[in-house]
Amino acid sequence: MPVSFYHDNKKRILYGAISGRFTIEELTGAMAGIISSAEFPPDANTLWDCNEMDHAMIDMKLLNHIIALRKRSPERGNARLALVLDKEMAKGLARLYEKLSVGLPQQIQTFTTRDEAESWLSS
Repeated sequence: MPVSFYHDNKKRILYGAISGRFTIEELTGAMAGIISSAEFPPDANTLWDCNEMDHAMIDMKLLNHIIALRKRSPERGNARLALVLDKEMAKGLARLYEKLSVGLPQQIQTFTTRDEAESWLSS
């Protein structure tokens, strides 16, 4: 899975970008990398840029797997998660993911611009 990360210490935001297709195993590895990194805290607020991701592969099985990963990741604590998407279908799936996330400690919201997401993460 083409995933890249960088942590902006000044803004205190972890930026993640996903492009193309990915497997559940790659996603699980990326989450493990976030939790075990020495570069940033495991509970860092995270902005996920999903605009270049292959949205055709997203289904309920994948969404439920992501939710299960988050449930097994108490290290993420009360991190805020912002998803940035500009495609209509993808935004609908992201909003479904938000609803499935109810009850998890991390807050999650979907945005169409990076500026909106950064503002929410910084508030």
